[in-house]
Amino acid sequence: MKPLRDLVLIRPDKAEETTNGGIIIAEKYREQPQQGVVLEVGPGRVSNDNCYLPISGIEPGMSVLFEKYAGTEVKIHGEECRLVQEEHVLAIIESVPA
Repeated sequence: MKPLRDLVLIRPDKAEETTNGGIIIAEKYREQPQQGVVLEVGPGRVSNDNCYLPISGIEPGMSVLFEKYAGTEVKIHGEECRLVQEEHVLAIIESVPA
């Protein structure tokens, strides 16, 4: 699947199934993850003055942080994903060297 415009396809991380104390959280009470891996990126968008604005700095394979309720949930080959606009991606998570 290739997103259109300024959309980013993200595979969210799995929601926590248990608390730190070991209590199992029912599925309907689990918090939606705000972190995930970018699968695909759209080409960008056209601004109001007809200038092409490509998506900057977000590439497939990157871990990102996105707004909690941003985007649209989609299933691709049975896998839960989200289509999120570029402006709702808050940060790129870089790995810290050990």
